[in-house]
Amino acid sequence: MPPRTTRSIPIEEAQRALAHLRARRTVPRNSDEPRREMIDMIRHVARSTPRAGQQHVRDDVVDALTLLEFSRLHVPALPGELDELEAEVAIVARKVAKMSLADLAQHLGLSRQGVDHRIRRQSAASEGLPRSEVADRWRRRTIAWLSKYGFELQLLAVNLVAQRNILDEEDDRELLHALAGFAPHTGINSSWGLPELAAFNRIIDLLGRSPVVFNLNSDHVLVTSLDRGERHLRNFRREVGSPPPPVTRRSKAVHTTDSVSAERGSQYFP
Repeated sequence: MPPRTTRSIPIEEAQRALAHLRARRTVPRNSDEPRREMIDMIRHVARSTPRAGQQHVRDDVVDALTLLEFSRLHVPALPGELDELEAEVAIVARKVAKMSLADLAQHLGLSRQGVDHRIRRQSAASEGLPRSEVADRWRRRTIAWLSKYGFELQLLAVNLVAQRNILDEEDDRELLHALAGFAPHTGINSSWGLPELAAFNRIIDLLGRSPVVFNLNSDHVLVTSLDRGERHLRNFRREVGSPPPPVTRRSKAVHTTDSVSAERGSQYFP
């Protein structure tokens, strides 16, 4: 990790930042301990969907970063969580508040390269990859590959979702569930990333084991789509290479009907 300069935040400045965030955001207070509430507020800025304007979000980011700097010196039991939250807040700052790397570097005590480094590692981690240079390079190669072939995969996905009614409710139950969850991601304006590619790979795998598809004529749209999908994925493995081992985290079970969300962090990368 690039070196950083930790700024010593007076308690009064941290309290003002917390008061500003309380005034702008409605966050349930789960703790009577102010320092724990600071972490809860930072998490809310990092992970809640902002509905306010760009300047409002920018103010939230600046106050959240102030609380982060204070917490680094006064909540020493949480360094790993703080690193993760810092990267998540930085992603919000870049994507929503449109803050420059230079602005973030000033607040974080890092170089612009250091900020970019943390954002890229957190993006990889959020998609189930290790926080490493190898994982980051693989992720960037994957995104570049999707920029070339993603539209073709989307067209195949449209065909698969459209034909799902001919599948068997018993023998193809898992495949039908995956296709139903994948349907919202087949629109022409959909943007595919690693989770969508992982979900598509799982669908192709299940399709190849379907008894119904096995008995279809070779010119049926499901059979031709399966063949094209398998060729694309073989091409992916040849051009991009195998992914790093996925991160395994202990967490509460997540129940979802969205197959793309379900693949986030899974082992279904091609």
